[in-house]
This record gives sequence, structure tokens and C-alpha cells, in this order.
Amino acid sequence: MKRHRVSERRHQRAQPWAKPLAFALGRGVLALLVLGGASASHAAVGTPPPPQCLALARAPEPTTAQGVREQVNQMLAVLTECQNSAELLAALGHVFNLLGEPVEALGHLERAVMLDPTPPGARLDYAMALAKTGEVQAAVTLVDELLQQPDVPPLLLPDLQRQRAAWVDGQWAGRSVLSLRAGRDSNLLGSPGLSNLTITLPELAFQLPLDPSFQNRAGSYALASFQTEWQRVALDGSYWELSGGARRRQSPATPLARTEQLDLAVERAINFVTESAAPTVAGRGAFSGLYASAGSSSFNTGTNVRYRLLGGGLGWLYQAPGRCQQRLGVELQQRTYFNSPLLDGRYQGVVGNWVCERPGGVQWQLGVRWGLDGAGQPDRPGGDQSQRSLRGVAYLPVRAWLQPQAPTEAWAKGAVLVDVEQTWLKDSAAFSPLLANGAVRDTQRTQLRLEYQHPLSRQWQLQAGLEAIRQRSNIDLFLLRNRGFYLSVRFGF
Repeated sequence: MKRHRVSERRHQRAQPWAKPLAFALGRGVLALLVLGGASASHAAVGTPPPPQCLALARAPEPTTAQGVREQVNQMLAVLTECQNSAELLAALGHVFNLLGEPVEALGHLERAVMLDPTPPGARLDYAMALAKTGEVQAAVTLVDELLQQPDVPPLLLPDLQRQRAAWVDGQWAGRSVLSLRAGRDSNLLGSPGLSNLTITLPELAFQLPLDPSFQNRAGSYALASFQTEWQRVALDGSYWELSGGARRRQSPATPLARTEQLDLAVERAINFVTESAAPTVAGRGAFSGLYASAGSSSFNTGTNVRYRLLGGGLGWLYQAPGRCQQRLGVELQQRTYFNSPLLDGRYQGVVGNWVCERPGGVQWQLGVRWGLDGAGQPDRPGGDQSQRSLRGVAYLPVRAWLQPQAPTEAWAKGAVLVDVEQTWLKDSAAFSPLLANGAVRDTQRTQLRLEYQHPLSRQWQLQAGLEAIRQRSNIDLFLLRNRGFYLSVRFGF
């Protein structure tokens, strides 16, 4: 208790305005002002902060308690000059939360969100500090508003859901998103881009025309999708998670391009850390334990492909009291092709995932998979198939690139999402003696998505994106290229 009082007095000297404002309005009322967009000043009010404010705010997060304390001291040394830097104030409040000093954190986070209420990470840190100082209801209200916004970074959603569930004593909390997209692709059917297919015999090669219905077709499309996620979190951080999604694509000029997909999943995670994980900084508390998951996906197309995947996974989930989370586990899948049972397979492999958040709201994710899709029948073309993939995702708020003195145009409120995936597939036997002289199929696929996300309101978001796929193979039948663009609108609730 003595340490708490000393900490509070030091805080009053650093931020003399914070306590009178809090006592006059009440922190719950102040939180509601932030929710209402109390951004009368933003970062552009007053004299722009010097460059070192932004540099300190975006410095790498230390990995030791001593390093965190040193970082706090560096920020406090320039605090007077950086009173108009929302990013530095948010970073300072975050590290004070890491040190277990929510009273110190609260004043800095209050000013940060009053200067700029848009960064979801700062608002979540602010909610954490509110909860730790007794304003739990105000914290829940803040998180509820964040959950309704479609522009919340997808990597931050699990933190929001788990934290809210912990505050309301393990009740279920959820989020849903409805999206409508219109776009154009250069290869709606995912065709190989061939007009003729070369057939190889021991001493002869000749070409056959490919059915026009399976050749490249460019055109426009419309896509509707719905996603929902629900969590129930215990006070020790263990949780249940249910998720589902549905999507349907139609092309007015190419009915065969119709696709329908349905996904369902459940996950259970048990935390073995004895100290409560949920009430730590921004929901990113110490978590070290097992997770188990199960799910199903079904896929139907206008070309009469009917596919279903049933699978499960088991692994280790680790999350230190910082901004990164790691997963490592195994997964098993049963893959069924209802129209082509010869292609059925049983997949088993390892999966790893690393997710981090950096100062300024920048988030990135790195995922890797390595496994074997075993043939369900011994005469499956290609036999068993080795499958590897590497995926990187980055969420980059535009404001994170801007200098403190940069103008605050509407476009600067958005964010850029970059999603890149590389996949390697290799069969264990010849796919067909009639293709490439019986070569063993070796395929590499590269997928790229670049998307700009712009918030229209708390619940509505506009998106514009570019997509590209290139698949290379030593067998011409599996060559593929596709490029496209789209516009979409999302509604979160």
C-alpha cells in the first residue's frame, strides 16, 4: 500500500493536469468522452513534438524488467517536450502497465487517447489501466466499443475478446463481421491458361485442345461473407473459443465461377501459469499451456467440385507478459473429394505461428506449416504429397509512417494490410505417364494480397485491394496465374 501512494505522488508531479480532470469528470465519464470521439486536439494541436518523441515511442520493446525500467526513464526525461505526442504517451502508459503500475499508466494513457482516440492498442491499454484502478465497467464499455469497430486489427481481436470475458467473470463475448465485395479477376476459374494440352507417350507427343469451359476467363464477381467469433475466458486465462464463417461468390458472366464455403471451429486452451493471466497488460499476460482445436470446412463450386475437410490440432501456446505470442503444434486432417474419391487424403503435420505487435499499432504474423498429405488410395495420382507453406501478414497503420508534424487528412486514419504466402507441393510418384513423360509433380504457389482499410465510422469500414496468384509447376496442366482488384464494405457488430 505504501508503494502505491508513493507511485501516485510521483505521477501527480509528472502529469499535474490528470488528477484534477479525473476527479472532476470521473474516469468512467472520461472514458465515455473518448468513446464519443473526444479528439478536439489530436496530435496536431499545439507545437509539434520533436522527432525524438516518435523515435522513443517506436523503439523495440525490452525483454527484461531492467530494460523496461530504463525505457521508462528515457521517456520521462523528454516528457515535457513530448506532451503533444500521443504515440509516446501511449507507449509510456503501456510500459508502466508492464511494470504493474496502473496508476502511473493511467494519466499518460488518458492524455494519449484524448489527443488521438483512434489507435485501438492505446485504448485497450487505457481500458486495462482503468480496470486495475477499479473502473471495471468503464473498461468493459471501452472494449465493447472497440469490438464493434471493423477497423480493429485482426491480430488484436483475441486480446479484446479474452480481456472482456475475464472482466465479466467468464461470460461469453463475441464479435461478428459482415462483408460485401465487388471485384474483377483475370482467371475466375483458376484455369491453367492453356488452349492445348501436350500428351506424351514413350516415342510420341501430341496436343489435344483443352475444353473451353476450363480455359482462362476474366470477369467481375460479387462476394458476400459473414464471420463470427465467441470466447469464454476464465480468470486464469484459460478459454473456450467458437468461430464460424460463410462466404459465397457469384460471377454474372461466368456461372461456373460460383463458390460456396462454410467453416466451423472450436478451440480449448488451458493455462498452466499459476498467476492469473487475464488481468495483465492489454490481455497479453503470461500464458503457457496446451491448446486443442477441431474444425470443419466445406467447399462447393460451379464446376461441380465438392470438398470437405475435418481436422484437429494439439499444441503449446506461449505468451509472455509483452506483445508477442507463439504457437507450436501438430494437426491432423481428413480431406474428402465427394466427386473424385480417388483424390482423398489424410494430412498430418506440424504448424507454428508467431504474432507480435509493435509500437504505433504495427502488427505482424509469421506462420509455417510442414506436413504430408497421405493418399487415401494407393493409386491416387502423384501418391503421397509433401506440403510446406510460409505465410507473413503485416498490419501497418498509415499514421505509423507519418512524422508528428504531418497533416491529419482523412486518408491518414486508415491502414494497409499485406498478406504474402509461399507454398511448396511435391508428389512422391508420377502424376500421370501421359503428362511430361511421367514426371513427379513439383509445384510452387505464391499468393499476394495488398489492402487499404479506411474507417467510415465505428462499425463501417471501406476496403480496396489488389490480389495476385502465380503457380509454377514442371507439368503444364498445373500452371496458373490470376490478378485482380476489389472494393468492399464491412460492418462489425
